[in-house]
Amino acid sequence: MSTRPVGTRQARELLRVAFGPSLVALVIIAAVVLLQLVIANSDMTGALGAIASMWLGVHQVPVSIAGSALGVMPLLPVLLMVYGTARTTAAA
Repeated sequence: MSTRPVGTRQARELLRVAFGPSLVALVIIAAVVLLQLVIANSDMTGALGAIASMWLGVHQVPVSIAGSALGVMPLLPVLLMVYGTARTTAAA
């Protein structure tokens, strides 16, 4: 058993459940974007915009590129995000 007070353990679990899946998704998105930019032999000036755009896409926010909105995104990243969040929540 842990010797920490209940409030401290609950706060730690809450932070892990609240931010864990989002941080994992952000790390994966950043790795994919940076890998694509390195493979394309591109400079890193567009990295933050690409990471933000992918973050919004994973969360099903409509993204507009050159004036045309991408309202229907592939569902696989969303389902992976939902699965990760559900798994983390169930483990808490």
